[in-house]
Amino acid sequence: FPENILHYVHFLKHWNGRTEHHYTGHVDFHLRQLSFVSGATQIMSHYTFHQFARVLRETNYNSNHDHNEKPCADAAGLADFPTALCLHKKLNVPAEIARTNITIKTTTTTREAEYVMLMAPNDMVTFNRTEQGEWWYWKNKPKSVGDFEQCCAYT
Repeated sequence: FPENILHYVHFLKHWNGRTEHHYTGHVDFHLRQLSFVSGATQIMSHYTFHQFARVLRETNYNSNHDHNEKPCADAAGLADFPTALCLHKKLNVPAEIARTNITIKTTTTTREAEYVMLMAPNDMVTFNRTEQGEWWYWKNKPKSVGDFEQCCAYT
């Protein structure tokens, strides 16, 4: 996994993490109000991480909060959404999709493949959009995102 992200950040995107804002990983689209990076791998540039830490230190939390008024406050059941909302509202940093285009060898079709997986690879390669339907993983995700073995990018 780290080699995948290193390849994506340095060789494909050429990001400068010390001076640029970046927040990337596996982006979920199932909540209409804002796309967000989901799962245990939320990748932030050095610059974003330090600015985000400053925002969190300066945030006044209380038990009665509205995410429109206090976007950096967390609550049960919100998963990773508060992080994206806080980055978006306080630092103007959107969630960036960590995907690449791949060409399927048996056809001339180009699909998008994820650089960050939400689950074990053995599970991810079994995802079938046609059979599974638009459950949260597929909801609002572009049709160009691959399923089965085309789900995931390899360096």
